[in-house]
Amino acid sequence: MRKGRRCAISSGLFAWLYLVKGRYDQMKGRYDQALAAFNRAIELNPEDASALASRGRTYWAMERYGEALADLNRAIELNPEDASALACRGYTNWDRKRYDEALADFNRAIELRPGDVWALAGRGETYRLMERYDEALADFNRAIELNPGDPWVLGYRRETYQAMERYDEAVADFTRSIELDPEDAWTIAGRGETYRAMGRYDLALADFDRAIELDPTEDEFSAARTEICQLTGRSDTDDALPSNRGTKTT
Repeated sequence: MRKGRRCAISSGLFAWLYLVKGRYDQMKGRYDQALAAFNRAIELNPEDASALASRGRTYWAMERYGEALADLNRAIELNPEDASALACRGYTNWDRKRYDEALADFNRAIELRPGDVWALAGRGETYRLMERYDEALADFNRAIELNPGDPWVLGYRRETYQAMERYDEAVADFTRSIELDPEDAWTIAGRGETYRAMGRYDLALADFDRAIELDPTEDEFSAARTEICQLTGRSDTDDALPSNRGTKTT
């Protein structure tokens, strides 16, 4: 009897250690190693909802959505109140464009954990893709209130503002994102594109110039700059802003 109990304890301990290792590898982006660890944990304890949810999340990160759903479904069956597993299944359904199912999962995850920024952002992005922009903004605003420096959520909200043609607010979010990461060429170019939509061509050119400086190999930046120059009758070699030009001496 004692020997059997010791074996059970040992098996449970090893399963937990493999789970911890898998989560560490997952966090570091070492997904194949994470899968190997989670597989071993599940072999030792097939009813471990945490290990199944973690493996499902790894499959999701690897874009292996069918396997992700299988694990997440089983994890949620074992533990229906796992908000993280519900949110991850929401993202998996979202990636498969099954938006109604994604919303159901995000709604339940937020019901269980109202301050879950990851679930709020996922539901907001689902609403945005369904063109339910007011509901999307409500979720993004709440997520940003909870975590003001989250560049991912700021990105989703500015895309929503752009879709609603609320360009001043989109520019404000782009500017905040650029403050967080001044060398993100795509975000700078995105603000430039917003300025172009507003007809503020000097500011658009300044942003595209900066984006090109940061990433000279990206043809889209150069093409956008050329289009603005053609639209405004400028030479493609003109400076973006008068203040960028040297002072003329006499």
